[in-house]
Amino acid sequence: MSNLGGLGLSALVWWLIPIGAVSLTLLWFAWKYRPRKTPQPDEGIKRRELMREAMKRSMPSQPDS
Repeated sequence: MSNLGGLGLSALVWWLIPIGAVSLTLLWFAWKYRPRKTPQPDEGIKRRELMREAMKRSMPSQPDS
């Protein structure tokens, strides 16, 4: 009968490892993909202009296969 307590404890420890790993993974994803602070309007305009300039530049020629 004393062996049942050991089995229960080992099963608990066995389940705590994957539960802890899943919990840490969920916390990490929640932190990584949290809503970002809204950029200042000037920053957004500057980024848009940089993107527009980059799109206007010619692409390097692709080598023929």
